[in-house]
Amino acid sequence: MFCISSFVIAILQMRKPKGPKLSLVFDEDKRKEYLTGFRKRKLERKKKGRLLAEEKLAEEIKAVKMKYREAARKRLEGLSFPEFFEGSSIGTVTAQEQQIVDDHKVTFEHIDLTNSHYFMGVNKADFQPPSEPEKIGK
Repeated sequence: MFCISSFVIAILQMRKPKGPKLSLVFDEDKRKEYLTGFRKRKLERKKKGRLLAEEKLAEEIKAVKMKYREAARKRLEGLSFPEFFEGSSIGTVTAQEQQIVDDHKVTFEHIDLTNSHYFMGVNKADFQPPSEPEKIGK
């Protein structure tokens, strides 16, 4: 038995001397806030994520609108309008009226497209309704 006890004494002597003990003091209010605040922090994360997603969506919509506007602007640059829109008349204006509308002098021009190459045709129906309904005999 003497061996075992001397062995234990030798191990105790080999250990490093311990410094002052570390003692933790908990603030009960902070501990309670941490333990009960999981739901609140989760809701804050959800709200932050939702706001971030809304901002991204708004930026994406804005980018799509700008892209559409640029495409429309490029299409309009490539169009050539008929001559009567540019000011030179090709004989399509048949009459002009000037009227005063809310302190503004407005000119109304009646345009006849039948004499120009912009005319598509007369808007008449080819179908003639029958004058008398057909009688079906049995």
